[in-house]
Amino acid sequence: MDEPSAEARLGVAAPFKMGQGDIVTDIRQIEIMPQSDTGSSRTATIHILQHQPTGRPIEDRFSIDVRVREQNGLGVGQTTLLLGVYDGHRGSAAATYVAQDLPSEVLSAAARLNHGTGAQTQLIKETFERFDQQMISSFQDAHSMPTKPAAHAPRRILSSISTKFSRAKRQRGDKSDDGDSRITEEGTTAALRVLSGCTASMLMVKVPHSCQGTPSADIINLGDSRVVVASLNPKPTIQATSVDLNSGVKDEQSLITSQHPGDDPKDIFVGGRLFGETLSTRAFGDGMYKLPLRAGQSTIAQDTAREPPKYSELTRKERDQHRDLINQLSAHQQAAAASKGRAKIIPLTDRFDTLFWAYKSPPYVSSTPQVTKVPLESQDALPNSKASHPIVGIVATDGLWDLVSSEEAVEILSPVLSQTATTSSSDGINIAKLLFDGVVERRGRKPGDDVTILVLIFQV
Repeated sequence: MDEPSAEARLGVAAPFKMGQGDIVTDIRQIEIMPQSDTGSSRTATIHILQHQPTGRPIEDRFSIDVRVREQNGLGVGQTTLLLGVYDGHRGSAAATYVAQDLPSEVLSAAARLNHGTGAQTQLIKETFERFDQQMISSFQDAHSMPTKPAAHAPRRILSSISTKFSRAKRQRGDKSDDGDSRITEEGTTAALRVLSGCTASMLMVKVPHSCQGTPSADIINLGDSRVVVASLNPKPTIQATSVDLNSGVKDEQSLITSQHPGDDPKDIFVGGRLFGETLSTRAFGDGMYKLPLRAGQSTIAQDTAREPPKYSELTRKERDQHRDLINQLSAHQQAAAASKGRAKIIPLTDRFDTLFWAYKSPPYVSSTPQVTKVPLESQDALPNSKASHPIVGIVATDGLWDLVSSEEAVEILSPVLSQTATTSSSDGINIAKLLFDGVVERRGRKPGDDVTILVLIFQV
């Protein structure tokens, strides 16, 4: 029988309303342990900043979720706090969808296994993989046309774009014949989730309601956003960080080449990028580098003790299927651009041979995260000590980490964090803004990419 629980969404999948150069901040305080008989309670403060440095819409998303379990089998309740940032690329569709729906899946997975770190880690990995596969397979299943050869794709694309123009006519009050209506708004939304992609970096903190319980944390990372956890006792000290995962990381290159024994590594990585196009090697979406999903070839996360999966070369039929699915993605991309009155973009169909000349054995992009357990006990606490001490967690997209190292970030915040360690208050100062200002003003570094920063401060 499931344990009684309640879930609250304190963050939003959509970003703040922003324009070029805007900086938006917020501070939210959460009670993470109910008030005890002694009148004490544990609270967490989350400092938020988003910055849009360019004229294009911000593609970052974030989430803040809390799940309260009234009691477990031992009669002890627990609050789980989950923070996430999602860095979108090729649009924001994937990031919006993942930020909205993934956190509840992760919280449910974590709740099913509260004992056994290895089992919980594996379950979280499987949750990420299954979420991504369902997103991509729903598109593939809806758009696969095995009875139609790929040669018919250009005609379908033109008719699909025509459909979008017909919709625009109807919006203007023109009730003339709408023609072909095979592309729907819902279908285009689903296609853009698959065509775009996003990283996901999360910090999950579990706080028992009993003072005798020990809080725990997990860093969950997919891609090159980053999570940093530091202790503030006696001074700010990094306890754990996530590892950036992209095509510029040698270990990541080695893993991918080992999974594709029939590919020439020089064809997979060109100029440090996957096929010379993208840095992403771990992401949700990015269907261009995962399609077609093949029966009997699961990408569900393998046990860490096993060898990574090996992927076989596409058959002729599967290559035709891949081309057809890319044609469908291109149709939706063109239709979406036309419906919004945007300047014409080069169709994927026109770039197919350039993009996929070495595409042999997908998937090349993985949605398997790295999960790291973080001890939250104070390094300097005496045995059996019940005194609380502050912990800080920084969860941010690479718009920040392209400019500053984890160590520099903690150093910039060190004065105010040291004060927080003694007063348990930041006196209304937004610590995420303090970090951003320290990078931009004091270090003289200006971001060229979207920036989202969540700084969590709580008492252990």
